[in-house]
Amino acid sequence: MALPGYLRGDRLVLECAVRLLEDSEELRAPAPPPSDLQRDLRRMLEGGAGADVTIVDAGGRHFRAHRCVLAARLPVLRAQLCGPMRNSREVIELPDDVAPEVFAAVLHFIYGDALPAPGRGEEADDARGAQRLLAAADLYALDGLSRACQDMLCRCVTPCTAADTYALADRLNMPRVKAAVVESLAVNADGMEAVKASAGFQQLDAEDAAALAEEMTSKVTTARHENPVRSSASREEMPVASLGLVVLVVIVPSVVFYFTH
Repeated sequence: MALPGYLRGDRLVLECAVRLLEDSEELRAPAPPPSDLQRDLRRMLEGGAGADVTIVDAGGRHFRAHRCVLAARLPVLRAQLCGPMRNSREVIELPDDVAPEVFAAVLHFIYGDALPAPGRGEEADDARGAQRLLAAADLYALDGLSRACQDMLCRCVTPCTAADTYALADRLNMPRVKAAVVESLAVNADGMEAVKASAGFQQLDAEDAAALAEEMTSKVTTARHENPVRSSASREEMPVASLGLVVLVVIVPSVVFYFTH
């Protein structure tokens, strides 16, 4: 079959027509800006505009808030705020086991859907703050706050805070946090000894401390057996020089040369 002009020696020449279309202007529309809802709600909280309810703690410190926001975000207070059992008073008493600074952080999350910015103190201080906030999240059934606190605790495990973090996670049935504590201690040769000497461990009841230490020690030992810790870099890496082999790689735009000795 003859194809004049398209068979050149042992090659077949294909001719194609390509048409380029300009992008539609609609596809280049800028992305919408992020929502300002959280920012505006935080401003309402901080400025007190429209606040119609006051939360008071035992020491007399008070927080002005908005009944509709609290009812939407705190299921455990919804009936008290808006339901048939609605409290007509504008004052709600804060439970004794919730510190004012903890409730302030709860309000920050309720209005802004984010944790307050961490302080510049020790990592252990951040962990203890997250522990107290996690307990408040459990009290008020704030799942989002609970997840955020658990994430922080998983990142802030230290021998100083491991015992009370583990005890709290055990009480609140949070296996992910317990696993993070065990994993952190498993890679620390003196992990359990440092935990037993920590203030958090000393503050536990004797019976609880004994049971907690036994459980943690067992899990840490198991984790070390499953994932042995390599104590030195010499056991982890074998220098290339010890193999009597030197590899030199020279790279040019389209060719790679290997020289071995």
